[in-house]
Amino acid sequence: MKFLLAFVIFIVVGWSAGWFALSAYLGGVADDAISRLRAAGTDVTCGDRNTSGFPFSMQISCDDISVASPDLIAPVTTGPLAAGVGLTAPQRLRLDLTSPLTFAGGEMQFEDAKAQIDLRTDGGFDGANFVIPTPRLTVGALTAKAEQISGEAQGGEPDLTVSINARDLQTDLPQIGTVPSASVSLFATLAEGYRDLVQRGLSWQQVLSDGAQLNLRSLELVTEGQGRLTVGGNIELRPDGLLNGPLRIAVSNPDALREWVRPLGPQAEQVVATLTQAMNGMGVMRDINGRQMQALDVMIDNGSLRLGFIKIGDIPPLRLN
Repeated sequence: MKFLLAFVIFIVVGWSAGWFALSAYLGGVADDAISRLRAAGTDVTCGDRNTSGFPFSMQISCDDISVASPDLIAPVTTGPLAAGVGLTAPQRLRLDLTSPLTFAGGEMQFEDAKAQIDLRTDGGFDGANFVIPTPRLTVGALTAKAEQISGEAQGGEPDLTVSINARDLQTDLPQIGTVPSASVSLFATLAEGYRDLVQRGLSWQQVLSDGAQLNLRSLELVTEGQGRLTVGGNIELRPDGLLNGPLRIAVSNPDALREWVRPLGPQAEQVVATLTQAMNGMGVMRDINGRQMQALDVMIDNGSLRLGFIKIGDIPPLRLN
């Protein structure tokens, strides 16, 4: 009995000593990471850092976070942030973020946001996901809100696959007014994205400086009236931000789509009307993500969306800075 008691005491004391030693080590790792970022030109501050979670988890928290970098237009600040792992599954990093998130000329309020990252020993990750409940964004006179924004990323050399979903997104635009709510989703793979962004640590601007290839598996808009617009194709992202490549556009309930774009003005209505006419004349019923939709194959030519020689509309350049 005494031996068993001594053994238990030994385990408890050893576990406790190990936990506090690991806590001190991770504090040093955090300090070293911040120092390296500052040496590279990115200033990161973690207000009132604290370590907690004893005995079965490890969590590092900051009362606030501030990031300033040449790659950012202005510093980004957040409310309290906590990052932690369970000691039985140390490869799974959990993040909890409290609003607000502020940036150049704007702010986002939300309920507690959560993220999870499955880390790899080489510093990369196998998968990641996040959920932001009831986000409310303000940028100058523009405001937007949604029921929820969520996303996932799958690492796997060399490409990076991401999905993002915004449920019941509603915007108020200056000089236009309220755009009715709609749900928007994106599912895409960036060729060489994992290698460039994660392993090599390049910025989005650096990745696009020589152009990039995007497999747009699905970009979908669903309105309150169940109008549905789905776009997919292999797209070339040019260094100047213009897009090139073939697209398949699919539509269901075009009347609801026309109603949804009406607040955006005559030009947006004309684009939908032109697309509807083309669908009626040349569209083919296809199975799109498990739904029968009227589909049409078009081409993006240096930012111009064309059906043969017919110009449907212009796609503005993609700007990430």
